[in-house]
Amino acid sequence: MTITSHIDTELQAQLDLARQVQLTLTAHWGVPNPATAVGTPEKIDRALRETFSILDRRISPFLSLPLSTLGLLAIQKEIDKTGH
Repeated sequence: MTITSHIDTELQAQLDLARQVQLTLTAHWGVPNPATAVGTPEKIDRALRETFSILDRRISPFLSLPLSTLGLLAIQKEIDKTGH
């Protein structure tokens, strides 16, 4: 068994356990809804860019985590940290 397949097996086991105990990873990052922006095309475009930028700053660090080596609770903790 390779290290990668071992990590994949471990992650799958954790995900299976999460399903059994109904543990769900969630994130709530209150960001402005750009669909509600009104005004000039420039103002609407700025609202879209700002929302994208906020989400990008929160998602990018999460995507760089070694997810296959973290437990589900550790992953949830990291998700929670990215929202601050």
